Amino acid sequence: MAVSPVHYFDFHTHPDFYDEKEIASVVQNIVKEKIRTFAASVNVESFHRNLEIKEMVIKEALESGYSKEEAEKLVTVTFGVHPSYCKTLPVKENEAFELLNPFYEKSEMISEVGLDFFWEKECPKEIQIMHLLIALQNANEKSKVVILHTKGAEKEILSILKDFPKARPVIHWYDGPDDIYKAFIEKGYPETFGCEIKYSESIRAFLRITPSELIFPETDNPTGEPWLGGTDSSPLLIKRVYEDIAQVKGWTIKETSEILGRNLQLI
Repeated sequence: MAVSPVHYFDFHTHPDFYDEKEIASVVQNIVKEKIRTFAASVNVESFHRNLEIKEMVIKEALESGYSKEEAEKLVTVTFGVHPSYCKTLPVKENEAFELLNPFYEKSEMISEVGLDFFWEKECPKEIQIMHLLIALQNANEKSKVVILHTKGAEKEILSILKDFPKARPVIHWYDGPDDIYKAFIEKGYPETFGCEIKYSESIRAFLRITPSELIFPETDNPTGEPWLGGTDSSPLLIKRVYEDIAQVKGWTIKETSEILGRNLQLI
């Protein structure tokens, strides 16, 4: 089994977003390159589909010579409700809690949740906040990692997190005000960096000031790179992300792999 000497992991990706015809290739790439994959879900249906894809990866890995333990660790499926999907769910808090909390209980990490006051125009802010609070309540009670979408609501999220001190926030693809970013860093919140490093000087500037122990790699596949004008939406995109992080931070690829790998061990 040919495995890269660099150990890659993708801390935020959406396998369920791939077209059906792409899934076989996605599974093969994850297995062949031994890419540890954290599958973010955006709603209940997304969660179930990611669980199905995880089983495909396990089957492929076992056939490729992985042990059962190694195969099962390749994909971690996480549950969350993305702010753009809140509008399809109950608007009464008790009904939303009864529907969603069992899934949060099953998930060792929570992803992807948050607020979007910039792109999302259909779901009212108060409904988004209600759903975020349900997720954060579980994260706080269980001391879980919770990956947060913050677009246009960076200040609100910074304030909300004060009420959930045992939750373990990770800020996904931050692209907001400098002062809020620095506040997140001061609080020790890890930040994900991905395909956007290649395209944005402001993102590279954030990466330069981010302590090494707070950096996590992601692709946000399969939509992130095409949205920015690129073409590679395969799991192999994570290799370029590592290279981009290394270039900005002045590290070798080996150092990048070791630093990011240590960060993952702390999660």
